[in-house]
Amino acid sequence: MSDNPKRLRYDPRTGPDRAAWLGAPEAERTLAVRDWLKNNDLPFACCVPRSADEWREVEDQIASGTPPETTRLMERLQGAGVERLVALWAVAEALGSQQYKQLERMARDGHDTAHFDVGRLFEACDTSILPAAFEASAGGFGPSHEKVIDYYHRHYDPEGSLPFAPAAGFCFGCATAPKFVRNHTLYEHMYGNEIADKTPVYLPVADAYRELFRYVSDAVFEQDVPIPPSVRPPDDPQTCFDSSFSDWCKGFIATRPVVASGWEAHLAEHPRLHAEYLAIVDSLSFFAARDQAQAISRTRFGQESFESACRRVHAGLNDSIQRLFLLAHPIMDSTENP
Repeated sequence: MSDNPKRLRYDPRTGPDRAAWLGAPEAERTLAVRDWLKNNDLPFACCVPRSADEWREVEDQIASGTPPETTRLMERLQGAGVERLVALWAVAEALGSQQYKQLERMARDGHDTAHFDVGRLFEACDTSILPAAFEASAGGFGPSHEKVIDYYHRHYDPEGSLPFAPAAGFCFGCATAPKFVRNHTLYEHMYGNEIADKTPVYLPVADAYRELFRYVSDAVFEQDVPIPPSVRPPDDPQTCFDSSFSDWCKGFIATRPVVASGWEAHLAEHPRLHAEYLAIVDSLSFFAARDQAQAISRTRFGQESFESACRRVHAGLNDSIQRLFLLAHPIMDSTENP
């Protein structure tokens, strides 16, 4: 923010002085919000003008007390322990949503001064997820995206959506496929087609799933580790079956019907890769379930002990994860000439 004393000072963490805020022109109030958003890179750096207008509108309503529903909602959220910055963001998201605008129009039909109570869009049980939702909305993949995805899966769509660990494995399977998986197919399998109807306006679920896929696919193409830290295989291979990594493997296996045709066509053109591809899929699917792993160790690993098979497959996991992408794109692999 500029040090010019004539400029209106603004900090959403504390809120503006009511008299100074209401006494300033709208353009100056908007500029003050925009300056703060730019200087703090929060949120939606590419949409600062829109965000500034929404935030300024919330501050206007709080300062003027009109409509009173906005002030009551802010007080309710802050009283529940949500910091003012996060509460302001959540209310701005709600007021700027198509859902609120439609309900507001319905409330005004036949009643010139009627307002839809924006607080009705907020579930009391969602208070705990608001800080993570705020962080996830600001972009850049991190633990907040994991929290948002798992929260949405547990509370809003346990049947149709994937929790974080399987979703990460599903993203990996699609990112390493030789044929591009279209976005609508990817997201249909991760969170279904009804996400807009099921998700509160302040829970950026679609953004969280998109950031997860971007994280995984970027890591794949950069030949980095494409498994988020919280779901990477533990050091002890036996504990893989009881860890999040097992769920990651299940998500990877779930990509088989989605990418099968692409792999079949690809391997038909590169037959020397076929055996290696099967070995990699075996190693990555080994830890999806203990029973499956025991069956694989008996039938495909020469009757070796289950413990020995665990150690051997675990030792080759990282190589397999990196190698799968190169099999799909052999032109990029300088070590093999299929």
